[in-house]
Parts: sequence; C-alpha cells; structure tokens
Amino acid sequence: MTATTITAKITARGPRSTVPDNAGAVDATVYVDGRDVGDCTLLPRQYDGRLDVWGAIDHWADDSLRAALDAGTLSADDVVEAVIAADR
Repeated sequence: MTATTITAKITARGPRSTVPDNAGAVDATVYVDGRDVGDCTLLPRQYDGRLDVWGAIDHWADDSLRAALDAGTLSADDVVEAVIAADR
C-alpha cells in the first residue's frame, strides 16, 4: 500500500478569508494525492496562535471536505498539518 500525500494550497488570509474579521484566518484548498478534496478555513488558537479547526465541522470545512473526512480519507489533524505546512 502506498502512502497517502495530503497537501494544501493557501487561497486567502485575514481580511480576504471567509472570516474577514479574524486577521489570522487562513483559507485553503486541501488535496489528497493531488486530488482536490475540498476547502477549509482555519483560525489561530487564542492561547498559542497555532492554526486549528474551530467550532462545528461545518464552520471550517466545506461539503466536499466534510465528505472526505466522514469517509476516513483524511482526518482533521491531517488538514491542520497540511495547511500549516502550506502557510510556512
């Protein structure tokens, strides 16, 4: 079995994100083995500033990404790590 590659591409930050009132917000498209599986918006945690999921899943993941998460294609942790790597 080959390893799955999970990556992300940043599409917007701060005022241009889907949460424009949060300067640290990051929108991204998430890919599994090069295939677009959906979009997300991560926010910085208050206590350390690290990007993370927030609220209910429908707050931070679009329908396509939620379907991939529900199917077990990837986890919320995978999404966070891919977005953080893309944001460096």
